[in-house]
Amino acid sequence: VDNDPQCNLTSYLSKKPITKSTTDELYLTKNAVLLNEAKDRFLNSYQVSFDFIAGHKDLAGVDQFLYSRPDREVVLKKNLGWAIGEYDFIFIDNPPSLNLLTLNALAAANRVLIPVQTEYFSLEGIEKMQESIEMIRARWNPGLQVAVILPTRVDRRKRITWDILKLIEEKFPRGLFKAHIRDSSKVAESSGFGKTILNYAGSSAGADDYRALAEELLER
Repeated sequence: VDNDPQCNLTSYLSKKPITKSTTDELYLTKNAVLLNEAKDRFLNSYQVSFDFIAGHKDLAGVDQFLYSRPDREVVLKKNLGWAIGEYDFIFIDNPPSLNLLTLNALAAANRVLIPVQTEYFSLEGIEKMQESIEMIRARWNPGLQVAVILPTRVDRRKRITWDILKLIEEKFPRGLFKAHIRDSSKVAESSGFGKTILNYAGSSAGADDYRALAEELLER
């Protein structure tokens, strides 16, 4: 589910114009969406067993709409009810800022995955996200699990990389993935071609890293 007005996920998954309804329209839906309606109206297919709901720049205006609703933090959860049990995993891609779109995603989720670059400012972002998660758990989603942190663009030749990884492990000992996504030109190239790294360069270091991540996700 592309929940980010920048729509990078949608651009990655589709090089053709989107003809189906987008995430902003999912928020604006007045009545509960049924599975068959969702398939016809919202779901785009990327490949076998991989569907997505496209984002749209109009998501930036959904905040104003949500503020007028008493259930503003749980609209997405209600309107995604049809998807529960239909998929092994449902990922919601969010904007970097903590706004009502992000709060809706956290209220709908059961786990949080935070990708972070190995830079000092990333630590501040993690701490703020942890505070938000505690607030969400207390008010709207008691089942929300502790965030899991995924280091990305890791360059093991740099001293700062090891320093940041050590700090993250000290601050969040149970929240750090063993898998790390190394800095890789192949990963960057794959997005330009609209392919997963496994399809674009399946024998690359980036592909190995994402396989390790997938295996660890299944174990968790």
